Amino acid sequence: MMQKVLALLCVLIMVSAGALILIRGTEGYDLKVDDITVGGDTNITISNAIFSQERLEGDHEVIVEIAGKVYEDTLTFNDGSASFNGIGPFDEVGQYDVRVTLNDRVKLSKLNVYLYMVTDDRGKDVGFFDYPETIVSLGKAFTEILFELDRGDRLVAVDGFSMDLKDEDPDKYSSLKSAEYLGTFSSSWDSEKIASLNPDLVILHDYTWGAYPQLMAHLEGFNIKVLAYFPSSYDEVVELVGRFGVLMNNTDASDSLQTYMTDVKAEAVAKTSGLDESEKKRVYAELRNSRTVNNGSLMHELITTAGGINVAQNDDAPSTYFADVETPIAMNPDIIVLEDAHPKSSAQYRADFGIPEGVEIHRFTNTYLNYSPSLAEGMIEMAETLYPSKNFDWPSR
Repeated sequence: MMQKVLALLCVLIMVSAGALILIRGTEGYDLKVDDITVGGDTNITISNAIFSQERLEGDHEVIVEIAGKVYEDTLTFNDGSASFNGIGPFDEVGQYDVRVTLNDRVKLSKLNVYLYMVTDDRGKDVGFFDYPETIVSLGKAFTEILFELDRGDRLVAVDGFSMDLKDEDPDKYSSLKSAEYLGTFSSSWDSEKIASLNPDLVILHDYTWGAYPQLMAHLEGFNIKVLAYFPSSYDEVVELVGRFGVLMNNTDASDSLQTYMTDVKAEAVAKTSGLDESEKKRVYAELRNSRTVNNGSLMHELITTAGGINVAQNDDAPSTYFADVETPIAMNPDIIVLEDAHPKSSAQYRADFGIPEGVEIHRFTNTYLNYSPSLAEGMIEMAETLYPSKNFDWPSR
């Protein structure tokens, strides 16, 4: 029995050694061809180059053939790696076959020459051979921006919150009636269904939780272009508008909208920044979920940018939280701001929490609390609510 075991071990060792020799003896190399935009040069990186069981070192001739042109150079290899830079330029948009010869070993690849490339909030570069004509938007803010840039008619499918826009403004968002409804929450979004629509582009939030990462991976597995964004402030929305202008080939509209949003914020700051602390309105705000707002929330940013003091600001709490007080009056606000979708009516809220008649309760427009251009209207509403006697000179659209 012992002899059989020893014999089996010897066979396994010999097989393993043979496999190792085969692996070490494998000749070849890996290629990486950099995608470029039209008019640019590409770079080709060669790595893991192994010949005669050794990683390639020293000078070796490399021949690259692309689009009927031949490029030759002697590259210096270090541990099997070298780069062939400055191949081009390429003046025609398209995908080209790449043929590389190193030590008589030929490898094939592809070069993408895009019309333009954009970088999303994942830091991922996404190239386009043409401007997208069919788009899936999985975020209400993104849908709003597309309509502001006169590209809403390119939407072939949207999420539930985006679909609500056709009820909020039927005239402006009428084309959404013909868009596919994909469901309100990410858990209901079917990547195969989206892929079946064959969209040129899918836009969604750059969230790392829930179904988002898996959905992005699945869609990209179908070779669908995906852009993920996560604006978290007024200024980042302004920036995103500009990025969408480039993406959708309408920088005239995006420049105009950016100017408007920037001027609205500047006017709010100009008219309220000189207030003494004793003159600033003290504000307590609650969202539709009855949470109050803190640093990192849109409502908080609107309050403070418009010259107010958020009495519920708490460095130890998240961006929204349930205030640990029996009644908001304990925070001594001058005005209470409720998101208009708040479950309690103003009268009920006043009665339930004993709010004195001298403290105003303002219902804030729901649609302005979105990371979209509607934030400008939210800034106007907040500033005029806090300081109605100020002579604001708002810019026109």
